[in-house]
Amino acid sequence: MVFKPLRVMFVIGLVLLSMSAMAQVSVTEVFGAPNYTVSGPDSPYIYNAGDYFQDSWSIPGFSSVSEASLNLTYDSNTLGETLYMGVVLNGSDVGNFVINPGDTGTVVPTFDFTPVAAVGGGFTVQLMALNSIDPGYGQVGLLYNDLTSTITLTSTPEPGSLALLAGVSVFGLATRRRKITSR
Repeated sequence: MVFKPLRVMFVIGLVLLSMSAMAQVSVTEVFGAPNYTVSGPDSPYIYNAGDYFQDSWSIPGFSSVSEASLNLTYDSNTLGETLYMGVVLNGSDVGNFVINPGDTGTVVPTFDFTPVAAVGGGFTVQLMALNSIDPGYGQVGLLYNDLTSTITLTSTPEPGSLALLAGVSVFGLATRRRKITSR
């Protein structure tokens, strides 16, 4: 009965392969040099609809992501009104959050979304103002370059890994069926 240990090893290998194929991997990136930019008339502060904070990262091994978590700390918040913000990842809207008057501490919104593919091996995120603050009602800046404002991106399982898992499963079932019918 040499085949029984091989069968057990095959099942263990299949379980390990399925766990690795389904595992999601996360990476945390810091807002800051060299790709960090602010678009607005009073850079580095924003307050008008369309103003944004933006950064880009090259992340080897990530072909798409399906979750993002922001950890933001504001450098200056003199807002007298709520500023509504949109999160755009590689051109796709993935969520919204608000910056309230006086918010200075860390804000940690998390977004789950349909997978967004990497462009040129990387990801660009824009945190864009969706409304304008009335003149004289303040502005807000993002603290960056010191590990206080980050984004954590979570990859989606690779389609190739899932196809490999399916192929190995079919091969295993076919081999088992052949052994059963040959008895």
